[in-house]
Amino acid sequence: MSPYNKDIWDPLSNMLAAIRYTVSTYGSLYSGWTGRGYRGYASGIGKIDIADLIPQYKKGGFPEDGLFYANHTELVGKFSNGQTAVANNGQITQGISDAVQRGNQENNALMRQEISLLREQNEILTGILHKEFGITKNDIGKAAQDYSREYFRTKGVPAYDF
Repeated sequence: MSPYNKDIWDPLSNMLAAIRYTVSTYGSLYSGWTGRGYRGYASGIGKIDIADLIPQYKKGGFPEDGLFYANHTELVGKFSNGQTAVANNGQITQGISDAVQRGNQENNALMRQEISLLREQNEILTGILHKEFGITKNDIGKAAQDYSREYFRTKGVPAYDF
């Protein structure tokens, strides 16, 4: 079917190649596209190692950044700060627990300081509340009378309108 067999970037060429592959591998389009021609792997596909998937790690090493599973219970990785990490579930859980505990201890210490400062402030305010300032009712009354007399003397009208 020239010219549809030479250009891998041509969509129609790709469709025709898929059809030819399906028919040659499974016997018909129906068998290939409905799974009826699939024979599977009787003895599995064998053991696949991480080095098979990522050849640059065949002799060890870490990804450039981030984490990946080494197996179902371990994470392996290298962070952007250059530190490497290998941790299993227990280590990850313990690490989080330790970090939370440290954070709580720091927070509790700050809260104790704040409570101490608040108690001190309350003592000061209570002292101010109970302090005698030396002003009596008579002092206030006399001051009001003196003000009223002076106001009337200078303005000619009463200071208070009762």
